[in-house]
Amino acid sequence: MNLLNQLLSLASQKKLGHFYILTPTKNSPEAQALCEKFCADFLTGFFKQSGVRVPSEAWNHPDVFRLGNLSTEEGSGQNFNVEEALGLIRFFEFSTVEANHKFAIITEAARINTIVANKWLKLLEEPLKNSTIILINAGQLKLLETIESRGILLRLDIPKVQENHDDFEKFIKDSRQMGLSQFLETYQKDTLGINYWVEKLVLWETDQTDGHEAKAALGIWLLKLKEMETFHQPSATKWTLFWDLLKTHVFPRAITLT
Repeated sequence: MNLLNQLLSLASQKKLGHFYILTPTKNSPEAQALCEKFCADFLTGFFKQSGVRVPSEAWNHPDVFRLGNLSTEEGSGQNFNVEEALGLIRFFEFSTVEANHKFAIITEAARINTIVANKWLKLLEEPLKNSTIILINAGQLKLLETIESRGILLRLDIPKVQENHDDFEKFIKDSRQMGLSQFLETYQKDTLGINYWVEKLVLWETDQTDGHEAKAALGIWLLKLKEMETFHQPSATKWTLFWDLLKTHVFPRAITLT
C-alpha cells in the first residue's frame, strides 16, 4: 500500500495523526511540487471518501488552511511572521464547515523560525480533536527540535526520471568508428564543447548498472579535467584524454548500440 492509500486508510478508521512532516526520499528539483501534489491528492481523496463537496482546488476547501506559497507561486524568501503563526492557531479554534476534519498544510518548512515555532508549541503538543497538520519539508532541511520532535515523519517516494540518452549514444556509436585523429578533427571544433559530452557521459553512467571500475575511472578523470581547466591545458589534450577514457571504459560496453 502506497503512502497516499495508507493515510486515506487511517482517515477512514479515524486514526489520522495530528502532526505530520512530509519529506521526500531523495533530493529532487521536483520534490516540492510532488509533495504539494501529494497533499492535494490526499485532501481530495479524503473529501471524496467522506462524501463531502470536493472543490476544483483542494486548497480552497473551507476546512483547509494553507500557510506558505506553492511551487507555482513566487516565494517571499522571508520567515513566517507572528500574525501568520497566529492565523494557523485561530483556524483550529473554529468548528468544521463541511467536513468532519480540519487540515492545515504548511508548504514551506524553511520559513519557520524559533519565534513562530514557540507560538505553535501548544498547538503541536495538545492535539485538537479531528485536526491534522502536514508540514512539507521538501528540501530535507534540519528542522528546529521543537518542531521535529513532535511530528510523525512521512517519506514520499520520488520516482526516478529516466534520462534520454539518444544524443550521447549516437555520439558513442559514431566515435567508436573513428580513430583518434578523426575524433579530434570532428569534435575539437564542435560548438557543444567537451563539457557538454562529459556531462552526458556522467548521466549515462548514472543509469548503467554495470561498469563499477568505469565509474571509478570517470571520477578520477573528472578531477583530472578540472585540473586541466585550472591550468589552461590545450583543448587537444583534453579531447585526447577523453578519447582514451571512452576507448577503455565506454566503447566496449556500448558495443550493442545500433
